[in-house]
Amino acid sequence: MSRKQVTAICPGLCGELIQGMIGSRELLVSYPIDRYSEITVRPSSSGSICSHRKILQTVNAVLKYLGIPRDEWGTFEIIRCSSLPLGKGMSSSTADIGATAAAIAAFFGYKLASNEIAAIAAAIEPTDSILYEDLAVFDAMNGCVVETLGRVPPLKVLVLEGIGSVDTICFHRQRGYVPRIDAVYDRLRSGISAGDWAAMGCAAIMSARLYQSVLHKPHLDEVIDIALKAGAYGVNVAHTGTAMGIIMDEDTRIISQPQHCYGGNYKG
Repeated sequence: MSRKQVTAICPGLCGELIQGMIGSRELLVSYPIDRYSEITVRPSSSGSICSHRKILQTVNAVLKYLGIPRDEWGTFEIIRCSSLPLGKGMSSSTADIGATAAAIAAFFGYKLASNEIAAIAAAIEPTDSILYEDLAVFDAMNGCVVETLGRVPPLKVLVLEGIGSVDTICFHRQRGYVPRIDAVYDRLRSGISAGDWAAMGCAAIMSARLYQSVLHKPHLDEVIDIALKAGAYGVNVAHTGTAMGIIMDEDTRIISQPQHCYGGNYKG
């Protein structure tokens, strides 16, 4: 069967709105931004797929899931293009995995649902809810949605990348404490339901402060203070990375951007 070139994209994120213990398990709520991982799969005579470890893991996992034997793979190559920095908590790996899963399935004539891609991703590493269109309460370890909260709001986020990087898998192995965030979750849920973005931002700040004892963000309180005085709705953090996000109205103008920062939008 002749196969044609296909391309798939998956958005990254700027950390999580909240993350911690809700009830009996650790859950999170993240939001996508307009920065992407783009994966192209195309026929090739060289037989060289890609050297990226997680992309190779994804290819093998998807083809096994689809039940396509190796002797029917043929030869193809994968080209990766991403605007997401590594190790910042902006979901560069999940975006790579999600885009690869969608592209490789399409290349072989299949379409995977979000829950199928999430399950494949979670088997490779802890993942997040950017694989779904809506804001969702998500179990990162098992790759499943616990509750859908609503559409992604049309907001702007100023991303502060932070200095250094965090290895997600090592971080999850080494940490020994995860804060309880039941009250934070209630605040977030009611804020999203009412379209009260200040309440949503308040919940994000609460979660960020509770997680300081797990993964400290230098100058978090100063960033929160400056953001709120400037009229932002709130500040959220990457709970397994260095990034922070200043959440603001979509019409807010960003006059200047310091080093290690860039402006973006929620992906609506």
